[in-house]
Amino acid sequence: EVLDILEPDTYHTHTIDRLIFTHLALRGALCYNPMPDTFVRWHTANWIKNQDQAEVLAVLRSTAALTERLAAEHGWSVQDAWTEVLARMPRDVESDLLHRFHLAHTKAELRRYGFERFFHTRLPDRRLAALRQMASSAKRLVLGNR
Repeated sequence: EVLDILEPDTYHTHTIDRLIFTHLALRGALCYNPMPDTFVRWHTANWIKNQDQAEVLAVLRSTAALTERLAAEHGWSVQDAWTEVLARMPRDVESDLLHRFHLAHTKAELRRYGFERFFHTRLPDRRLAALRQMASSAKRLVLGNR
């Protein structure tokens, strides 16, 4: 039943798991307590590792846009929520958070939201991002799919 709600409004099924919390929040108060269990799947069948970077960015941006639209339909402002959180952001997460924001939003959007005032670091240029990607690919080549 949940998929019936999520599938028609999803750019790509890869984003469905990211939208579950959005849909839960739309149904009432939600307490989210994530456990530190993040892992990276390097296997060759991993969808996100086998796609063109432009397609991956389109998926990420569509998920952010859909979340923002669903919140607005309920009278909530994602921008206001982020503004409140960013005001208390620890400096040690600033660089990583800015990088992740930039995956789903353009620099112009972040300026329009007023988020850039919370960041003291700058986004790395595209050359550094390319080097990071090359290093990641080299690691997979050397270590294999572990």
